[in-house]
Amino acid sequence: MPSSLNKRVLSVVFVSDRIIELTLQLRGCRTLRLIQIHAPHAGNPDATYDDFLNELADLLCARRSTTTILLGDFNAVISSRQPGERFVGPHSAGAMYNSLPV
Repeated sequence: MPSSLNKRVLSVVFVSDRIIELTLQLRGCRTLRLIQIHAPHAGNPDATYDDFLNELADLLCARRSTTTILLGDFNAVISSRQPGERFVGPHSAGAMYNSLPV
């Protein structure tokens, strides 16, 4: 992060070994919350992934009035676009995991 943003940092919270939250003061009274995640890969037990999703959901619901940007790799393999999908580009490769919500 550029040193010029240091004065705008309101908080840094290490939620878990997979989630970190940074809150920045914007102009006026507005804040921006950046949440960086590293999701468990498909080789983990379902309970590990479910615990991660529950922890993330709790964090996202905690401060709904703050502008939030969720960042990360999500450890998902993306396949080609399926009919009706809006967020997968036409040039993706790989097999989509059936257990992951899209």
